[in-house]
Amino acid sequence: MTTWALRDLGVPRLRLSIEPWNTASARIAEDIGFRREGLRRGRQQVGDERRDMAMYALLNSDGPVNGRAVTAC
Repeated sequence: MTTWALRDLGVPRLRLSIEPWNTASARIAEDIGFRREGLRRGRQQVGDERRDMAMYALLNSDGPVNGRAVTAC
């Protein structure tokens, strides 16, 4: 889906919000080229509480990840 959005639709930037404790999701995001940009405190309302979110982004102009282009098929 990232390839379709970045290459075919020309979307310049994709964002992800991941709860900081969710290391599996963070690892997958980084494996496909997303880069952590920081932590937004109290970013998301979940039930009765506000939770911090780690912010990740992938730009259309980002280079290859592990030797392969992010936007390659």
